[in-house]
Amino acid sequence: MNYKAFISYSHQDNTIVNRKWATWLQEQLESFDVPELLVGQASTVHQKVPKSLYPIFRDETELTPNWDLNGALRKALDDSEYLIVICSSNSKNSAYVISEIEYFKTTRDPDRVIAVLIEGGTDPLQSNCCFPEPLIYFDGKKYDYDNPIIPLACDFRRNREGQEGKTDYRSFNDENYSNSCQNAILQISATLLGVPLADLTERHVKSKAESKLKSEISKLSTKSAQDLIDQINTIIRNPECNLKVEEKTKIEKIVYQFKSDHITLAKSRTEVLRFAYNVFTSAMNLIEVGDIDEALVLINDALELVSSIELDTESEHLKAGLLIAKGEIFQRFKRPESALKIYTEALKCYDRSKVADTDPAYITSRVKLCDGLREVNCVLNNTSESLLNLKLMHKWTKKLKRHCCEKSQYQRSIATYYTRLGNHYRKTGDRRKQLKYLKKSLRITERMHKGKSVSFQDLKPLAIAYDDVGDSYLELRFANTARTYYERGNKIFRHLCNCDSSDLDFQFDLAVNLKCQFVMFRYLEDLSNQERLINEAVSIMKNVTYRSMDNRFLHFYNEILLMIIDLHKRQNMYFEASQFAKERIEVLEQILTETTEDIQLLREYANAHSDLAFIYNSADKGLIEPQLRAYEHYDTTLYSAEICYKKTNNKIDKEAISKAKSKLIKVERELLQLGVDRRDFPNRATPVSLLLLSNLSPRLTKLMSENDQLTSWVIDKDLEIE
Repeated sequence: MNYKAFISYSHQDNTIVNRKWATWLQEQLESFDVPELLVGQASTVHQKVPKSLYPIFRDETELTPNWDLNGALRKALDDSEYLIVICSSNSKNSAYVISEIEYFKTTRDPDRVIAVLIEGGTDPLQSNCCFPEPLIYFDGKKYDYDNPIIPLACDFRRNREGQEGKTDYRSFNDENYSNSCQNAILQISATLLGVPLADLTERHVKSKAESKLKSEISKLSTKSAQDLIDQINTIIRNPECNLKVEEKTKIEKIVYQFKSDHITLAKSRTEVLRFAYNVFTSAMNLIEVGDIDEALVLINDALELVSSIELDTESEHLKAGLLIAKGEIFQRFKRPESALKIYTEALKCYDRSKVADTDPAYITSRVKLCDGLREVNCVLNNTSESLLNLKLMHKWTKKLKRHCCEKSQYQRSIATYYTRLGNHYRKTGDRRKQLKYLKKSLRITERMHKGKSVSFQDLKPLAIAYDDVGDSYLELRFANTARTYYERGNKIFRHLCNCDSSDLDFQFDLAVNLKCQFVMFRYLEDLSNQERLINEAVSIMKNVTYRSMDNRFLHFYNEILLMIIDLHKRQNMYFEASQFAKERIEVLEQILTETTEDIQLLREYANAHSDLAFIYNSADKGLIEPQLRAYEHYDTTLYSAEICYKKTNNKIDKEAISKAKSKLIKVERELLQLGVDRRDFPNRATPVSLLLLSNLSPRLTKLMSENDQLTSWVIDKDLEIE
């Protein structure tokens, strides 16, 4: 596609200077600043998010006086991903706008038409409706005047209650109207990019607040960087600023974004390096607390500062550290190609710098760089490169251990990197090397705490190290040895929870430990201990997820529920299994409300319904009610599998559809043998499931038209389905 969108409009709406809607809209979209972290990500339309929305097509001259589109416009429509229609009383009666909509809907997906309101109403039955007829009555094949489809439109009108005069887009002295127009631009941009509107809105709000503060600060005369920070603090305390800044890093962020004509830093090499290092420290703190967007901005600003001076050994080392931090951010956002490029640049900085290889800070950075390159190459399936970086990581870790054996801060780093080496060998299947490095990590951690008075918080890494070693012994089939390590870790975790029962992370870690022990006792075939441990883990996670709906907790709770369901099924305790299976479906539905695009999660959701259907089907084949419930859940399984197949066209999903259909037919036959009237069958998937998955498939509208019970349920719940 050559164009991101084609703007269809009446030239009467683009003639007067203060009424050039098409020109203004094109400029707004083509200059839209796409957030850096979204660029390259997979969008909802199965493409990568572009760097910009450029180009947007808008015809420059009047069309020839006939009702057909000329060849140039047809080609432009064919080469455009979306059609944006500016709706007004003029465009409603424009033969050219009507022809463009009809042609686009005939050749493309009708869902790719975006309506933009600048005047008039939206009710087709009212005379002031501004929508052109093909926008609401034409489905791409024929006109259907009995079933109008009201499009979701981006609204640029000032008065949204009914008819009003032509809106002047320059009337931005009204702040509410200005914000409304900006939100409409964000809505169009989100659709064109194929990203959630919330992602763009959140970044826009941050940018707006920062711009307001910058405009105030730019008026000040500065003598030094420290004077500037003092003046910023004064402005922040001013109630008219309407901006709350809780952390010093946010103040620093504004300082580092200034150019050299506002800040005298560039005149002093020492100050540049000092401030760049401070910004680097602030960025690392923000990464720790999860504020990735802010951290990326800080790192980019620090890199700009460092690049403004002639690089030497010290600045090359600092620049490499900034690049490593930036690479970690891109890794976190699953952009391995970008991370590899940044890590490679950091490696070149280290090659140019001549820092002594006995400097602990330098060695730590090299280990971190090797670790990052190893992980990225693993993701990109560069096996030889990954192995090379693994060896280098081992080499630098040994060097760090040799030069920093007495410094606790570096001891923690050494233990961390040994753990990562162990986890790498776990992925490659080398269990003995995995155990070797995890035990090295454990010995260092034990040595750090031996004979010291430490808080329980400081003991948490030790408890996790015990669990890691226990996992390794269990994978090597040494279950009794694994039990010793698990019990040591469990003892620490219980102390942690007793000290602060409100700390959900400690509760979560205890549940992880209990799960590990459950797996161990399952290997030992100790049924009583299995039941005790898994029930306790479920109880803890139920409390944790009740107090926090963090996806990390929900995903783990789903794993625990799957284990206890399997345990009850093996004991033929179908009633207990069904209760936990229903709870598991609720947990997955909660996760899906946040991540509806996760195909693996959708497959798991389908499997959860299939599992519950199997439990009902196996409970008592002589009872009608369980069989009807089994039929209902197999139907939901089929519906979910169809959505997965539609989105992936994957052989796995096709097989899942076939399997669900065969189970559905089998249960149907059993119900008919029990004398159930076919009209009493649950004819569609459950309302909750349909609502949850409605935004993934247009099938919902059809289902609602076939199921009066579902329609009334939706109305009673007063839920809005778009």
